[in-house]
Amino acid sequence: MRFARTRAVTKSLLVGFLVVLMLAAPVSAATPAGPVASVDVYAPDPVGLVGGNIKGNVGIGHVGYLFGYQFTLQFDPDVLQVEDAVPSLPGVQIGDGDVFDGKPLSKVETVDNGTGEIVFSNFLVGPGDFVTITAPNTALLAEITFKVVGPGTSPLSFDQTEGTNALSNCDALPIASEWTDGSVQGVVPREKLYVPLVASDWR
Repeated sequence: MRFARTRAVTKSLLVGFLVVLMLAAPVSAATPAGPVASVDVYAPDPVGLVGGNIKGNVGIGHVGYLFGYQFTLQFDPDVLQVEDAVPSLPGVQIGDGDVFDGKPLSKVETVDNGTGEIVFSNFLVGPGDFVTITAPNTALLAEITFKVVGPGTSPLSFDQTEGTNALSNCDALPIASEWTDGSVQGVVPREKLYVPLVASDWR
C-alpha cells in the first residue's frame, strides 16, 4: 500500500509538472500536427547473464517540434535492478538520452527498484526550442543500465494509464504517439549450471 501511494503521488506531481511546463512553452501558431510519433523500449542485447549488466533504451522517431516528454516504465525487480547513472546525486538516476543533446533541460525522475518502476520527464527550457526527427527510432529519450539479479524474462513495459506517457510540442500541445513495449531475459552463467562428477557417479 505504501508503494502504491508513493507511485500515485509521484505520477500526480509529474502530471502537474507537465502541465506547468507546457503552459510555459513558447507558442507558435504555425506548428503543423505532423505524423504519429513512435516510442519504443528495447535492449540492443536482450539477453544478459545474472550478475552482469544489460542496457535498455527508450527510442523515439517520426516526431516534429518535440518540446518535452514523460513516461512510466515498469520492469520485474526480481530479474532487474536499475544501476545508478549518477552516483553523486541522491537516489537512483537513469541516463538522459541524446534527443535533447546539448540543450538546456528541466528534468524530474524517480526510480523504485523495490516495485520495479521508473517515472521520468524531460523538457526543454530554451525559448522557441524544439527537436524534429524524421526517421524511425533514431534518437533516445533515455538510456538505462540494469543489473541482472535473477533468471527469467522481465517486461520493459510502459504504464498504459491514460496521460502517463506523453509527448508535448512547442505549442504546448500533445503529440500523437504510439508506445511499444519490450522485454529482456536474465540467464544463469553456464559454469554455474555445471555439476562436477564424483567417483561414486561412475559406479
